[in-house]
Amino acid sequence: MESAGGVWNVNGDMKTLPESKLHELGMFYHKYEAMANMYDMAIELAIIDYVNPNTIWELGAASGHWSAAMQHLMTHKECHFTLVENFKEATLYKDIGVPQDAVELKNYLHAQFDFRPDLIIKSLDDLPSAELKIDVLRVDCDTESKYHALSKWILFNGSDNLIVFVDDVRPNARPDRLFMMQDLVNRGLLEFLWGGEEEAAWCSPKLKLDRKHLHSHLLSLYSDSYEKIHRSMHEWQFGVTLDYITTRPKWVPGLAVNK
Repeated sequence: MESAGGVWNVNGDMKTLPESKLHELGMFYHKYEAMANMYDMAIELAIIDYVNPNTIWELGAASGHWSAAMQHLMTHKECHFTLVENFKEATLYKDIGVPQDAVELKNYLHAQFDFRPDLIIKSLDDLPSAELKIDVLRVDCDTESKYHALSKWILFNGSDNLIVFVDDVRPNARPDRLFMMQDLVNRGLLEFLWGGEEEAAWCSPKLKLDRKHLHSHLLSLYSDSYEKIHRSMHEWQFGVTLDYITTRPKWVPGLAVNK
């Protein structure tokens, strides 16, 4: 529920709200054309700020704009970034300015954003074990040919606080990515966390998130942009009113919205 002065929090009290980060993210997005949906990025940024990860990996980094945006805008700056890209396929995107090797990507990120990832890996084949367990992982790469190997790698290298963002999970985009993640849900190894316009998130069952509090945090962060971003901010998308522990969601008992 909104008013001119703010929103009502979960306790029914009026809350003074901070200025939204959406405008700053929008300026970054339109200048650098990150390969992601801007409103989904806004939600992901808010989730990252909420959980304060120690490590972030991006599989399929391309020009590194998603990671650069997160590093630039996130509140918690002490975070280790690892970017992975199949540079053997980079020639396909040379005309749109995608760096052609790890050195070029490193220099580009330093020059454009003063962003220095801890590690850049030049191939998605035979991914190494993470030195530090991964708290946040973004997947925007081929999963169809690596379905089982990538699933095992995610589970082995993810921390107890793991959150996995996956791009292009719409059924008419890359259904293989959706099926891979939901297979892990069916096996009780991950839980669905959030669904956006083009991306979605899953998390470790060991991650103890207060979903209502997370949703309230998002509302407060983007209060002045709610009309633009509301399609990705409904309570059911965060499992507040639905239980997403399996792929057959059920209503959470005791909530008025269930009646």
